[in-house]
Amino acid sequence: MKDKIHSLLEEISNFDEEKDNDLRKKEIADCIKEFYEKNKRHHYSGISSYVLYKLDDQDTEYLINNLVLFINYFKQNGMIEYAEKLDKMYDHVILETTRKKHNEEQLKIVKNYTDQSKKDLKLLFDEQEEKLKMIYGDIISIVGIFSAVIIAFFGGINILGSALNNMHFVSKYRLIFVLLIVGFIIFNIIFMLLYSISKLIKKEISSECKKYFCDNCKGWYGLQIIQCLKKYPIAYMFNLICIFFIILIIIAYYKKI
Repeated sequence: MKDKIHSLLEEISNFDEEKDNDLRKKEIADCIKEFYEKNKRHHYSGISSYVLYKLDDQDTEYLINNLVLFINYFKQNGMIEYAEKLDKMYDHVILETTRKKHNEEQLKIVKNYTDQSKKDLKLLFDEQEEKLKMIYGDIISIVGIFSAVIIAFFGGINILGSALNNMHFVSKYRLIFVLLIVGFIIFNIIFMLLYSISKLIKKEISSECKKYFCDNCKGWYGLQIIQCLKKYPIAYMFNLICIFFIILIIIAYYKKI
């Protein structure tokens, strides 16, 4: 029966009112009558398979328009029974056409979403790959800086050790002066190296300060000093103490205290 209804629907959709004559219209109407005389009803599955797999958009319009045409033809010729059967066929075709369009729209939405997701994933992958390359460079830089920190620290320890070993041969002023200078230099070298690491890993080593100090950092020079004191109090306090004691030792040396 599926093949028969397919053939009937194909006959109806191929009819062209402008090109075909009334005789051709009557032949198709007779085919419709013959179909329903042999079959009490048409099967919806046959219409569904025909609309989904055998019709394109243009043929669908022809089929719908010609169904309306033959429904009116049967009504005008007093064959209401066939007009009603054909009206049910028309309703089924419209229903399946609507379903088909809906599925096509949903498929298009899914395809667009999939394509966009592929683009987003590719962009994310490229970003992560670029970050990974940068991380490799940062790791090498950080390892190098840590190596420099270790070298600077142990170098300073060796200098301090040498100074302490010779403490019996130099005055206490020179000994304390050397210790302060070495500590001052080592501390600032290590602090600068750690500061460089913090910039590479984008982590601050500064203390928390008020936001308005940071906002006005480029303003008055005195305010910049206050802001830096707020951010790095340990560095400033250590350097100030070292400078104070260095000056004090120099004064004591010359005053022979």
